[in-house]
Amino acid sequence: MKFPAKKKKSAEIPTASMSDIAFLLIVFFMAVGKFDNKQGIPYQISAPAQEEQQQEQDVILDRQNLVEIEVWNEAGTKNVLCEYFVYDENDVKQDGVKFRVNELGKQMIKDKVEKNPDSVIKLKIDRNVEYRGFISVFDELRYNKMAKKVKFERHYLNK
Repeated sequence: MKFPAKKKKSAEIPTASMSDIAFLLIVFFMAVGKFDNKQGIPYQISAPAQEEQQQEQDVILDRQNLVEIEVWNEAGTKNVLCEYFVYDENDVKQDGVKFRVNELGKQMIKDKVEKNPDSVIKLKIDRNVEYRGFISVFDELRYNKMAKKVKFERHYLNK
C-alpha cells in the first residue's frame, strides 16, 4: 500500500496583514501619546479688547516715553546688531547707539525704562533677520525686565 507523501509545512510567517497591523499601531500611539513642545516663549499676551473699548482707549504715545531699537544682521553674517534711539524734550530723535544683543542690559536704555514705568520699547526688525535673532533680542529684553510694553514692526532697514 502506497502512502501519500507528507506535505512539508512552511516555516515562514504570513506577512500579508503585517502592514495593516503596523499602521494600526502607529495610529494608536499617535492618538494616545503626548507630544511635549517645550520650545517657544512663555509670554502671556492680553486678550483682545472689543471694538468699542479700543475706540475709547486710543492712546497717544508721548515720544519722550518711546525707545526705538532697530535690529538687523551684520553685513555678510547672521550676527544680530542693534541700535537704540531716544527722543529729547522737543521730540527730536537723538543719535543712536549701536550694540550687540548680549550688551542690551548694559545700555542706558535700561535705566530709562526702569525710571519711567510708562516707557514703551518699539522694536524695528529688519526683514532679513532670522526668527532666532528676533527671539534673542526679545529674550534679552525679558531677562533685563524691560519687556513690559513692547511694540513690534518689520522694516527694510538700510544698514
